[in-house]
Amino acid sequence: MVGLAWNTRQLLAGQARGESLRGSTIEFHFLSGKTLFDQTIISVDRHHSSAGEWVAAPRPGTFYSVSVVTRPTYSLPQELCLSFECFSKEEEIAENSMIMGPPIEQVALEFGALLSTLTREPLVPLGIHRLDDRPVKHRGLYGAPLRHWPSGQTPAVGVNSGEVAEIINGLATAPEGDTRAVLLSAERYHSALSICRFDVSTAYLLLVSAIETLSGHHYKNVQDKLFSFDNVKKWEGARDLLAGLRVAPRNKKIIEAA
Repeated sequence: MVGLAWNTRQLLAGQARGESLRGSTIEFHFLSGKTLFDQTIISVDRHHSSAGEWVAAPRPGTFYSVSVVTRPTYSLPQELCLSFECFSKEEEIAENSMIMGPPIEQVALEFGALLSTLTREPLVPLGIHRLDDRPVKHRGLYGAPLRHWPSGQTPAVGVNSGEVAEIINGLATAPEGDTRAVLLSAERYHSALSICRFDVSTAYLLLVSAIETLSGHHYKNVQDKLFSFDNVKKWEGARDLLAGLRVAPRNKKIIEAA
């Protein structure tokens, strides 16, 4: 899985060997409709503190930091800059080697989905703004934000940068199936947050799908946890209705009666 967990494993391996980072230096921007701040370094008044520029401050043992580009830092929408080192993936094909390049977008988007899940705010990706100290501008790579920004100030959300780092490092060392389930669930939850203001039904479906992604993975090998809905008595009253819906000529009347 070439993404956030894979890239973090490369960083952890280099740290364990005491080696300096050799990946590409990336700055990837997002938009947030809420004011986000690092609650581990701000306690009372985030508006008048120089630390207010951090959502996830850099610290020893962490590899991803998020700073606020917007000035003042609490103005909305808040533009964020995710900074990290991204490694290139090399694969062998026959007797030759091929370098795939760094999975920049996948790493950044998975990080954004994970942070969105923790803050309950759908971060909108804006793309890469700097690669190895060189400015980068992508046109039309990402669409306009789907979310309608609120006219007034929304409650600020504190981010525990230490916990975020622990989660990411934990995903990098967890079994691949666990990591894949968590990240897929986060991506579906992010999608649900993004459309909930104008498509509640699909957002609800995505939310249920996010939960089922985790539960299905967790219980897939546990036979005694299987649940038979056919044996639940409270569904008996609805069985005739559900059976009637299968008959096309009667659908309209049954739906109206329901």
